[in-house]
Amino acid sequence: MKGSGDELVLFLTPPGDQVIDALAARYCVAVLGDEGPAAKIEQCGFRRAHLVGRGIAALDFFVRRSDLVQSLVLAEAEPEDPADYRSVFELIDVPLLLLNPNSFLTAMHAAVPMSQLLTIDLDDPRAFTRALWSHLLRARALETQTLTPSLTQYHSRSFISTSVAREATGDSVLVPHDDVAIAMAQGHRLISGRMQTAVTKSAPKPALVPDPGPVPSSLARTEAGIVAADVAARGVPVLRLHLSDRVAGLVLLARAVQGLRPRPDPAGRED
Repeated sequence: MKGSGDELVLFLTPPGDQVIDALAARYCVAVLGDEGPAAKIEQCGFRRAHLVGRGIAALDFFVRRSDLVQSLVLAEAEPEDPADYRSVFELIDVPLLLLNPNSFLTAMHAAVPMSQLLTIDLDDPRAFTRALWSHLLRARALETQTLTPSLTQYHSRSFISTSVAREATGDSVLVPHDDVAIAMAQGHRLISGRMQTAVTKSAPKPALVPDPGPVPSSLARTEAGIVAADVAARGVPVLRLHLSDRVAGLVLLARAVQGLRPRPDPAGRED
């Protein structure tokens, strides 16, 4: 599997490396091996997948396990007896991309409202990638399709106190105090929904932060407010945030707990 997105693109037949590399910038991309599609989706840690295949295999899998399919891409699919699949058309309730039409795919396109029909050169990685990008954006989910991550997936970021280090590496963040490291890790956990780690003098190795517990209801109206409440409970300078943008909220909060003056919000929103 390549990439780190929150949706999975599963190729039943291997595409070129150029296609995989392009999609991996936004999605997790996997190619089916000896295991079946259901096992591969679970192995990759996803609820569902965008299924891409040449021939009829992707459609056959959809008939058996439609609950695991987020969208379908069928390229040059033509069963031996098209009549066997006519009843399947009305069951397709996911975004559908049909590539290089024949009589079977043309009939499917006419019967499935959520379908798109294109003619491209499948051996041209740029053309194939463009077609997939457009389809995947159209089929994008409103929420993450990942299953509950393992502990190794949770440890995406560590907050390191200057009491144990003078510089941060990788995706870690250096903060000026042990309590700040713990508070920032808990705040990031509350917003992201993922476990985070803190490195402090009392815990010089990355350790999962404890459950921050309930927060005051007056600040629980916004995600940024939840973080501020958690930091306030630890006696750290607090900036109450009323921002819908999670990234902007975290940046302003980080600057506040480090004693820095927040920069004006270009969108004119109040903090």
